[in-house]
Amino acid sequence: ATRPPRPTPMAASQAPDGPNMDGDLTYLLGSFLDRHLVFPLLEFLQEKEIYPHDEMMQAKLDLLFPTNMVDFAMDIYKRLHNTDEVPEAMVERRTEVVQRLQQLEADTAQIRGVLDDAALVDHLRAEKSFTMAALSEKHGVAPDSLQLLYQWARFQFECGNYGGASECLHHFCLLSTSTEATFQAQWGKLAADTLSQNWAAALEELHRIREGIEARAAQTPPLMQLQQRSW
Repeated sequence: ATRPPRPTPMAASQAPDGPNMDGDLTYLLGSFLDRHLVFPLLEFLQEKEIYPHDEMMQAKLDLLFPTNMVDFAMDIYKRLHNTDEVPEAMVERRTEVVQRLQQLEADTAQIRGVLDDAALVDHLRAEKSFTMAALSEKHGVAPDSLQLLYQWARFQFECGNYGGASECLHHFCLLSTSTEATFQAQWGKLAADTLSQNWAAALEELHRIREGIEARAAQTPPLMQLQQRSW
C-alpha cells in the first residue's frame, strides 16, 4: 500500500545560507520533517527577519517546488524575481498536477459522493454498516475505491489542503480492515491535523498512534519502535 505523508530529508539547498545562528535549529529539525512541516518554520524565520528576505524566499521556493502547491510556488518565484514570467519547468509541473487532479477527481467521485453526505455516513455508522462491503452492495462503490481515496488524501495533502486530507484519512481509517494501512494513515492524519492547527484532533490522533505502537510492539523491530515513539 502507498504510504501516507511521512518525514523526508530536506536538502541542504533548502536551508538559508544566512548568518550562523547558534540558536537556530531549523535545518537540524528540517532534515527529519516532511516538506510541509518545514514550511511553517521558514515562515517563522522570515517573520523574525533572522535571514535575508530573498534567501528565505528562495528557501521556500526550493521547498515547495516538488509538492503540488505549484501556484503558490509560482507566486513566490514572481515576487522573488519581480517578474510575471515563470520557468517552463514550473509550467510543466503545473500541467502534471492538474492532470493528476482531474484523474483522481474522476476516480474517487463515487466514494466521495457517499462520504460527502454526512447524514448518510452517520446513519451507516449507527447501523454498523459503514463498511466497504456495505458501500459496494448498497451504494455501488467499487471495491478499489478505498485505495483511491487514500491516494486522493495524499494528493490533497501535497496540495496544501490539510483539512481535506485529514477528513479523507479519517474515513479511510474507519473503512479500512488493514491494521497496517490504518496505522500508516494515522501518521498522515496527524501531520494534516497539525498543519491545519486542529490541535484537538491532532492530540486524539497522537493517542491513537501511541496505542498502535504499543499494540504492534511484538511485531516491530526495537529500532523502529524507538523511532516511532520519538516521532
